Amino acid sequence: TWNDREHAATTTPSPARAKGSRSGGNSSGTFVTLQDSDIVVGRGAPTNYHIGNQFFRELVADFHTQYFIAKRADKPVIA
Repeated sequence: TWNDREHAATTTPSPARAKGSRSGGNSSGTFVTLQDSDIVVGRGAPTNYHIGNQFFRELVADFHTQYFIAKRADKPVIA
């Protein structure tokens, strides 16, 4: 069964391509279903509170100090 309320909560419109824009984009107005492992790019609350973005920020924070104090030759291994 298809639940409109549940579907609306887990989908987001793909960004429309602006006229003259060089970046790719889906201008068809289709929706994509976001997974918990997805990283959402943009500004504001929807991107700040998406579970994938929260996990990514935690992951970066976990390695920040280690990367910062590492020697230049060791940084690619951490990154």
